[in-house]
Amino acid sequence: MKQIHFIFVGKPKDSAFAELEVEFCAKIKHSVDISLTYVKDSQAASIEVRKKEESQFVLDKIKKSDVVVICDEHGQTRTSIQFSQNLKSWMEQGQRVVFVIGGPFGVTEALIQLARFVLKLSDFTLPHELARVVLLEQIYLAF
Repeated sequence: MKQIHFIFVGKPKDSAFAELEVEFCAKIKHSVDISLTYVKDSQAASIEVRKKEESQFVLDKIKKSDVVVICDEHGQTRTSIQFSQNLKSWMEQGQRVVFVIGGPFGVTEALIQLARFVLKLSDFTLPHELARVVLLEQIYLAF
């Protein structure tokens, strides 16, 4: 069975978002094998150091055969139908599809260059906890 893996920087701090993450993961598991990893968020004072540390935590969890999709404000937008088509295509290309949502300051350019696709979830600025729920919902709808 194909697998989708999520790598999120930091655990949800708001219990309502945490519950929604669990709810959507349970729904998605009926259609595809999924897993979720939370990597710790950096406490560095410098934004660049934070991005570098958090991106390294993410890189440590990625395999060479993974199809990596990074959610980033500078990515490309997709309709739900386009996203569903992309997801099915990505799942055919590798062992697992890995979706990454970085910390509040994003991820490094080196991590973005590793990605098969950079996805913009919305033209609005979304809190990271909400972005996770939006991504999970779109994956649920894709199946």
